[in-house]
This record gives sequence, structure tokens and C-alpha cells, in this order.
Amino acid sequence: MTSTLTTRPVERAKPARTGDVPRRRTRVLALPEARWAAAATVLFLLALPLQLTGAPAWTWGPLYALSYVTGGWEPGWEGLKALKERTLDVDLLMVVAALGAASIGQVMDGALLIVIFATSGALEALATARTADSVRGLLDLAPAKATRLTPEGGEQTVPVEELLVGDTVLVRPGERVGADGRVLDGASDVDQATITGEPLPVAKERGDEVFAGTLNGTGALRVRVERDASDSVIARIVRMVQEASETKAPRSCSSRRSNSATRWAWSPRPWPSSWYRSPSARSSPTHCCAP
Repeated sequence: MTSTLTTRPVERAKPARTGDVPRRRTRVLALPEARWAAAATVLFLLALPLQLTGAPAWTWGPLYALSYVTGGWEPGWEGLKALKERTLDVDLLMVVAALGAASIGQVMDGALLIVIFATSGALEALATARTADSVRGLLDLAPAKATRLTPEGGEQTVPVEELLVGDTVLVRPGERVGADGRVLDGASDVDQATITGEPLPVAKERGDEVFAGTLNGTGALRVRVERDASDSVIARIVRMVQEASETKAPRSCSSRRSNSATRWAWSPRPWPSSWYRSPSARSSPTHCCAP
């Protein structure tokens, strides 16, 4: 049994650590929401000092208008699509609040509301993108192929998706474990910090459980597959992260939408002050449905 682990010369891989796994992080300006928010902010910051220093309206008015357009067109479009489905969305409420402020002469306040709203939307998009980056990083941990041992004692390099429960795989030193399973033969230290968070490698020998994506140390292991690739621990972690990112934001937004709509409808101040203060000042903190 031991001869299977030692007959073939081991091709040593470069020592790898958990931190060596390539990580792909989405750049902020790669997101369209971030670019639109940045444009709206720059236009607002150009218009504000002109207005405060008493410059003619034709110098800062177009800048404010462009700030409204760049920061508000996307949430406004999303709000109109939600309204088509008979849903009062916070996107539409915020844009209407900003336009309402502009209609009564509070152009700067409306532009500021648009900038805050666009920035919060960009932060939401960034948080979602970083969550997707984390999921991709987890998927990168699992190897694409594994060495399966045949009943005749031979070796086959196969995709991990083709491994079946009961198959036996060979994990050489420096390789990542291809599937969740149990050690049949061999002894080694396995770095499983990516799964369990343990800072030091864990000694593995006959009968111990190993996980897909963990890094084998200096010894060779023969592992019996106990779970399909789609049901491995790392695959379940990825599914849980994806489900959390998809379900948390809508639930959070739902409560904020109803809160915003309630505040919109009530105000003790006479019109038009109440009409202006209610949608703009009271609806401004209702966004940021970040995942």
C-alpha cells in the first residue's frame, strides 16, 4: 500500500501559503455606479463655491443640472421600473425629493441630496462587488484537477467534478486536496486555515478528515472521497455567501422603502415648507441598503 505513494518521483511544487492565493479585487472606478457618483460629486463641488461667492447663476446653474443628471438618472430609471410594477421605490422618492427641492429654489440642497444618494448607491455596488470577489477567491482555492487512483494501481488526472464518492485520490506534497474525504494512507501536515481558520497546519493521518481546497504539506496522502464537488465544505460556503448577499439587501431595502414612504406622507409644517422638508430632509438617510 505504501509503494503507491512512493514509486513515482514527487514533483515538488513551490511552497504555498494561504496568502499566496491570487485575489481579484474589483477596482472602485470599474463600477459604473462609482463613476457616475464621482462625476456628480465633482460637478457639485465645482458649482458650490461659485454659488456661495455670488457668481452669476449661469455659471453654477448648468453644473448643478449636470450633477442632477449624472447622479440621478440611474436611480430615477430604476425607480420608474419599480413604479411600473406598482412598487414605490426609494430610488424614485429620492429623485422626486431632489427635483422638488430644485422646483422651489433649493437647487443646492437637491444637488447635495443627489450626491449623497449616488454615493450611497456606489458604496452598495462596491460592497456587492467585493462580496463577489470573495466568492471567486474561495472558488480559486479548490484545484481544477485531481489524481485518481485506479483499482489496478494506476493514476488518472481528472477534473474534480468527475470524482465520485468512494474514489481514491492521491495528494502529493505541496498540492491542494481535490475533494472532501478521509485519509486512507500516509501522514502529513495540512494547512486548512482557509476552511477552519486554524493558524497552524494540522497533522493528518489514517482516518482523519480533509477538506477540498486545503494545502497539503510535506507528506503524500491517499484520500477516499466522501462528498461530491458540489457538496464540499468550500462549495457550501460559497453558496451561503451568495445567498446572504442576495437576500439581505432586499429585506433591508423593503423596510427602508416603507419607512421613507411613511415619512413622505406626514409633516406638521405648512406647505411648501413641509412639502420640501418632508421628502428631502427626512428621506435622505433611508438609502444605503448595502449587502
